[in-house]
Amino acid sequence: MKFDAWLNYPSITIAVERVDEGYRCVKFVEESIVRGGAVFCEDERELKHFLLSIPNPPKKEISELIASLS
Repeated sequence: MKFDAWLNYPSITIAVERVDEGYRCVKFVEESIVRGGAVFCEDERELKHFLLSIPNPPKKEISELIASLS
């Protein structure tokens, strides 16, 4: 897996990977993958909504990621 971005939240890290169907977000806690923690997003709008829905999101990094994907 090659992740396009890593976003650090207070209690988790989200890795974003571009896949054929859209984007896959994988949750990590203390550098370990959270079992059942993968979320698929069909487009940038859905990805942004998901990333911002997690408590205390890194808004600047999310905006930069979405801009780089568009």
